[in-house]
Amino acid sequence: MSTLYDLQNDLYHILNRFAADDLTEDERKAAQDALDATLGERDVKINNICGLIKNWEGDLEALESEIKKLREKKAKKERKIERLTNYVQYCLGGQAWSNAVHKVSYLTSTAVECADLADLPDAYARIVREPDKATLKKDLLSGASIPGWYLVHRTNIQIK
Repeated sequence: MSTLYDLQNDLYHILNRFAADDLTEDERKAAQDALDATLGERDVKINNICGLIKNWEGDLEALESEIKKLREKKAKKERKIERLTNYVQYCLGGQAWSNAVHKVSYLTSTAVECADLADLPDAYARIVREPDKATLKKDLLSGASIPGWYLVHRTNIQIK
């Protein structure tokens, strides 16, 4: 079976045959038959590809759903681990413990906490700069000239 690329190439050659002025009636009929057959095969191929795309989109939706379920399951397991860890810590009262299989010990660490983020001095802030594309698009559409920015018109295919 031909690929869609091959069929497009065949159509190009068939249409070039029609452009020739010296075709006989039989050659023109043969070219028309080849054109009809190639267009039919191309339609079948496009139909099959569209069906495959829709199937894969369905697979993606199922995968997204499964990913969501797994993330929820992971979060639930993390909460259980945290609860049990806190429980062991409460029961041990900060004392080390061990047996032949497990060992519980404590490490000290220092962390920075924030009471009010509004009080943060600029010297201690990281500022992430990113474009506001919605505002840029609105201004460019209204005729503004913004150095380095321009509109790109695209054609997006939709398969239903």
